[in-house]
Amino acid sequence: MVHDYPPLSGGGLALSVLTLGEIASEHARVEILSSREVDHFADDSAIYLAQGVQYGPRVNVRLATALRLLTSCVRADLIVAHWTFSFRPFATASLLAPLLRKKTVCVIHTTPNHCQYNWLRYLPDWTRQLLFGLLQHILLTKCVAVVALSASHADSLSRAGISATHVLPVPLTDRFESQWTLRRGRELRSIGVAGELSHLKGSHYLPNIVRSLADCYRFHIAGAGPLAEDVTTAVSERGTSSQARVVLCGRLKPREMALFYGSIDFLLVPSATESQCRVALEAMLCGVIVLARPSEGLVDLIVDGVTGFFIDPADVVSIRRCLEQVRTNPEAAERIRRKARLGALELISGASADWRHFFTELLDGHRSTRAGWAKRHAYEGQYGQPTTPVSQEVQPDAR
Repeated sequence: MVHDYPPLSGGGLALSVLTLGEIASEHARVEILSSREVDHFADDSAIYLAQGVQYGPRVNVRLATALRLLTSCVRADLIVAHWTFSFRPFATASLLAPLLRKKTVCVIHTTPNHCQYNWLRYLPDWTRQLLFGLLQHILLTKCVAVVALSASHADSLSRAGISATHVLPVPLTDRFESQWTLRRGRELRSIGVAGELSHLKGSHYLPNIVRSLADCYRFHIAGAGPLAEDVTTAVSERGTSSQARVVLCGRLKPREMALFYGSIDFLLVPSATESQCRVALEAMLCGVIVLARPSEGLVDLIVDGVTGFFIDPADVVSIRRCLEQVRTNPEAAERIRRKARLGALELISGASADWRHFFTELLDGHRSTRAGWAKRHAYEGQYGQPTTPVSQEVQPDAR
């Protein structure tokens, strides 16, 4: 597996690579090559990949070099490139592996909109479209599989002219049972934010949200990034009383996230784009109610008013109204938490099984099917769209 961004010290993509490495190791020895030891916004401390790190008896993590990438591709039976729309060099170069007659899988971890938030934003639109066309027709057509992480992610790729052959959400481990059981009878007054503090993640909305809601709600903000100073300034402007209600946690290690979810009642996800939102899934497993912007990767997880809520992060008045409606109706809140956790458990269980089947087919030499788990088990089909408006779902006199 070639993993080029971010490093294996943290972040949703990095943790996903390790999870898939563990699943693949049930069928073969796995070597993960990572090009960077330290990320600019990683949520964990750096690990020294140059020395090699063992994540299991059959999973070895090493620092990528051009020579190591070449030799690994030559001896590998299957190459899995974890690719993003940053066009990182090692992951993109690994897509040339079919020239060595190697089975190659491209797992795309971001949407094309990611280009609006990295160095590609400086290029004209026609140049980006040309890059997308070259990617599809020269590299991806040679791969045995191109994997999207959600149905909406696959749709966004299709609109950019890129065809995903599979929709396979990345599984994760349910480590949060204790946080789920501690929630009964608790007043809903704490809002959490987790992730990179950047425009991509919608963090430019946080100063106004904090200024408007810190009088009634506590905030726990985990993460770092280019907008961290703006959030800090917004907190300081509220005075001593409001400052006490806002906790800036900074970067958290993955093993610390369970305690973070245990400290909050709502998770705010204002991201502009997600392929598959790991923090939303983890929050749902913990019984935390997710309030998210209806962007790719999130519309696959949340049924509005049933398993969470869609919000406009620019409209603080509507966010406050949503929070108050949930807070004053504990029965509706409990119903939402249970349905959300059930849906998250179903997704990660199905995803694990499908990835095992996927690796088995590829390593056994059989042609893999084009249908992924998310296409065969539509989330909305299982739980149904809300039959009443969101406002009615959470009113005290609602069913």
